[in-house]
Amino acid sequence: MKKIMAVLLAAVMGMFAFTACSNGQTKGKSLKSGTTMKQICQKIDEDFGEDGAVAMPAEIDSNMLNEQYYVNPEDVAEFYGTNSMSMTNSDAVLAVKAKSADKVDAIKSGLEKRKADLESQFEQYPVNGSYERAKASEVYVQGDCVFFLCVGMLPQGDYNDEDLNFSQDVAKAKGVIDTFFE
Repeated sequence: MKKIMAVLLAAVMGMFAFTACSNGQTKGKSLKSGTTMKQICQKIDEDFGEDGAVAMPAEIDSNMLNEQYYVNPEDVAEFYGTNSMSMTNSDAVLAVKAKSADKVDAIKSGLEKRKADLESQFEQYPVNGSYERAKASEVYVQGDCVFFLCVGMLPQGDYNDEDLNFSQDVAKAKGVIDTFFE
């Protein structure tokens, strides 16, 4: 009887350890073979139409990845992204593939810090929907990849910044990302 209880207890503890490690962050999906981070970002950009997902895009280099997005390039197997060169625009799309699964949390943490920075920056200067876009931005984890999505198309005509909601644009970008995973 003691052996049965010990085996059951070990099984239950193993289930808890597995659940704790997964932490709900990844969906257990893997990147389709041959897919690059650049392909994912380019598809997001393409799906946002003629103007793309990022206004006045500039490619994010390893120095920016480290200094502005708080991601250590040594934790990264591959990355690609663009952010807006305009000081009045918070647009950014960044895809980061972790070097190993144990680096995902550190990458996610860095990108969440970048989100907080953008919110703080554009709260002081909320033009062209940048503050609302920063608030709606998301850090999205899929498998061993982490994405920063600060996107949103401004409506045609007159609008009030406080009435803008970019959550559908972020969901659209996440939908594009999901097509690259199986």
